[in-house]
Amino acid sequence: AFNPGFSPDYLRGIVTTIAQKCDRFLEFCEKEDIANGQVTNMLARTIDLTSDVIAQVAFGEDWGYNSKEDNGGIETLKNLRDVTSLVGIAIRKPIRRLDPVLQWKISRVSVILDRDMQRLVRRRIASVEKQNKNNEKNGRQKDILSLTLSSVLEANKKDQKSSSDDLIFSDDDMECMTSQLKTFYFAGHDTTATTIAWAYWLLLLNPESLKKARAEILEHLGKDWVDAVVKGENYEQIIPEESTTYENLQKCQFLDAISRETLRLYPPASSTRYQADPDATFGKYKLGKAIVHVDFYAIQRDPDVWGEDANEFRPERFLGDEGRKKINSFGFLPFSKGSRDCIGKYFALLETKIALAALITRYDGSVVDADQEVLTAKITNVPKNGCKVKLARRAGTTE
Repeated sequence: AFNPGFSPDYLRGIVTTIAQKCDRFLEFCEKEDIANGQVTNMLARTIDLTSDVIAQVAFGEDWGYNSKEDNGGIETLKNLRDVTSLVGIAIRKPIRRLDPVLQWKISRVSVILDRDMQRLVRRRIASVEKQNKNNEKNGRQKDILSLTLSSVLEANKKDQKSSSDDLIFSDDDMECMTSQLKTFYFAGHDTTATTIAWAYWLLLLNPESLKKARAEILEHLGKDWVDAVVKGENYEQIIPEESTTYENLQKCQFLDAISRETLRLYPPASSTRYQADPDATFGKYKLGKAIVHVDFYAIQRDPDVWGEDANEFRPERFLGDEGRKKINSFGFLPFSKGSRDCIGKYFALLETKIALAALITRYDGSVVDADQEVLTAKITNVPKNGCKVKLARRAGTTE
């Protein structure tokens, strides 16, 4: 039911929304960090950005910086982050799973969060029902939740389960819907935020790649777009047709390669587990129905798969048809593989490209304490120190 929200047609229509959120993100970096001469914790800033994006794109509500919407979203966002933090403690320190106080806190916040998410679904249901009753085609919400609810309504009518414009949800339907929405948030903000932070950090450490990325942005997004970003203008409005901006972003193949190379070196999800088929074998070993642990991090840095430069940042390995043909399809697994791969992978790559384009166009930067930055496991793999950088406005586009 959620598939329409991740189709290419839908992605074309959210470019401006993501760009607006990125503009807000840059303004926040400017006001909070650059103006005060402070070091920027890029991970903390990108988590705010991706939370802002996922709330608008998936839920149809503004939960971000300076939000003026009185929709309870800010409180819901706080509860989502509280759950993430508490569960992270239990994952990092398994002994704490026996702590009754911690388990009580997780249970309490989870109950409150379920209530908040049900209220969110009901708000969107009311909006969809109103739009259908009034036949409002032009002003309809285009977030993933509203699209899904509309498709459920149409399916009910087609199956003659209901002839009205009212959406009828059972308790099981509501539980399933809220569970999916929480998954969208948890999977859709933390992982993308980590990728953006690492990618920007890696580009600052690799000036030739940074120079190449800036040249590509100038070529495909245009001088007007670049000048607007540098000057702090509303750059998301420079190209009026969202589909045109989307297509131009697709031409930015080096930006795409940077995103993929970052995901290869620093996969947010470090591994997965599968139950083997009864007759499965691995070399001379019979697996039976064993649980197989697949370590993405190890596979994606394996010299036998990626060559002797497996630990080096080299986006060029993902460029062109020839480059991609050389890549073992099971050697690159940041979105998993097969029928259960990540439904939002193209959304995540699009968001990463837009954020990176904005960041490297507006700012010069330098990495702080590069030798102290390492990958560490929380709920997902994250940079231990937050990919700290010192930002400065660029003077122009020819640097």
